[in-house]
Amino acid sequence: MKKVLILSLMINLFFIIAFGYLINRRGGINYLKTKIGISSTSQKNHNKPGWYYTNYKYWKEKKTLFEILPKKTGQIVFVGNSITDGCEWSELFDNPNIINRGIGGDNTEGLLERLNDITISKPKKVFLEIGINDLGIQLSTNEIISNYGKIIDQIEKESPNCQLFIQSVLPTRNHHIIKNDSVIVLNQKLKDLSAKRKINYINLYDSFTDSDGNLSEKYSIDGIHLLGQGYLQWKDLINNYLYDKEIGKSN
Repeated sequence: MKKVLILSLMINLFFIIAFGYLINRRGGINYLKTKIGISSTSQKNHNKPGWYYTNYKYWKEKKTLFEILPKKTGQIVFVGNSITDGCEWSELFDNPNIINRGIGGDNTEGLLERLNDITISKPKKVFLEIGINDLGIQLSTNEIISNYGKIIDQIEKESPNCQLFIQSVLPTRNHHIIKNDSVIVLNQKLKDLSAKRKINYINLYDSFTDSDGNLSEKYSIDGIHLLGQGYLQWKDLINNYLYDKEIGKSN
């Protein structure tokens, strides 16, 4: 009887370890929350439908920091999620007039909650790259485009002389939720929206893919975030857009 009990415990332990390993490979606790429908901390603190940040504590910390920093007009602002947040843009371009307003985990809904703090300083240019986290929580591309429309409306209303650049969402590699098919659909809709609203659109996507159409390993280790070489590639793609010379409305 004791042997049977020990064997049963060992089998149960094996399955617990295997289950834990599988969950960890697929994204850990955030993946588990997504699968069983548990809301994030931010959802518990807000009633707004769809409100979500992958790391609400970090989002709140950065948002409140940005709010108290001195406001200077005429700056070039990079706006987005962790992919934008991860770069030292002013150093990359050797331009102290560039500031970074990316927040890791942010999406289009989160950006709308903090956009006023960006537009209030009347930036000269805004480089926007956001949407991958929206796809990660399975917002439809139509919902994302609707939020983009609101972002454009607010920038044009509150900072009418600002030049906005919508940058395509970057490709992914081996992500358990976000597939490049959906990224491609979103990017096409972003391009169409940009043309309709007469906004500058910059195609980053094509220059970051490998021969299989995924985010190249030379630019990313985890298939989402960028290495230094990825930011150098990004710099090369947008360098000319930082200047005041006439440029086309799409690329």
